[in-house]
Amino acid sequence: MKKIMTGTLIVLLACLGAATYYFGVHTKTPEYAIKEIREAAAKHDTMGFQKRVNLDRALTRGTDDIIAFMLGESSSPMMETSFARDLVSAIKPAIASGLKETILTMVRTGTFEGNDATPRRENGMKDMSADAIIEKSGARSIALKDIAYIKKNDEGSMANVGLKIEEPDLGEYILDVEMERQSDRTWQVVAVTNLREYLEALAAAKKAALKEYLASTQPIIDQFDAELKSIRSAAKIASPELVTKMIDNREKLAVALSGVSVPTAAQEIAEMRQEYISSIVDYLSGMKESLSGNDNLDIMRAAREANQRASVINEELEKLEKALSK
Repeated sequence: MKKIMTGTLIVLLACLGAATYYFGVHTKTPEYAIKEIREAAAKHDTMGFQKRVNLDRALTRGTDDIIAFMLGESSSPMMETSFARDLVSAIKPAIASGLKETILTMVRTGTFEGNDATPRRENGMKDMSADAIIEKSGARSIALKDIAYIKKNDEGSMANVGLKIEEPDLGEYILDVEMERQSDRTWQVVAVTNLREYLEALAAAKKAALKEYLASTQPIIDQFDAELKSIRSAAKIASPELVTKMIDNREKLAVALSGVSVPTAAQEIAEMRQEYISSIVDYLSGMKESLSGNDNLDIMRAAREANQRASVINEELEKLEKALSK
């Protein structure tokens, strides 16, 4: 079915996109309410958006689901303690407040912005900031494709609307959005009922995509690392010619890695790898100048800084790859 929106959908149907789409239905229906949400986002109308999305009610349930998911995902022993869980529950209002501010900022500006007031990782705690939750929800890459179903209760006062979405790593998924009929017979979003299940499915899909990426790129890295080792062992002394071959090897590695399709889950690792290789090339270029007789202090200082930068990035990469490949 034709894709009707690309963009973002934050944890509580917060971002239904800026493009308008007329469903051709009566104004007193759930479909029309969704149309109004889209139009409010397009016009950066926060009042109109909140008229059709009850953020306070939706965030009450949504924040519970988010906390449960992120605690369940945590591998830190600290998170297993009742104290830690009580602490997270205590900061629930701050989490909900941060999300609400981020959602309304998105509607008002059309872009995501971080909220420094929300709780972040500390002493082994999970990062509960709005930024972290947005990343976990895949909100920046979700596309809303269609309405899969509308199911009203017998009284016609509540409805469950299935929103068919697509996320690059997960593929298609249906979010079940609960809507309530208001006194004027219009409809309002009050919850996403399967938010935790969606977050768990997305996390599993991203983990699988990441493992596949690491498995597909490791042979490339091993090949070029073996060639680099051979280049080094074949030379008796360091020379500009030797360093030139080493630079060529690293540059070809960068090209080879850039030719591999990168899933969204592996974007950070892919970027860090390229940054690491670039720093190594900068360091080797400085070495080449020095071996060629150029003793310019600025060049030597830049080479030393590039080597230090590469060392830091490599250490971060090793930790990240180890943590994400478990």
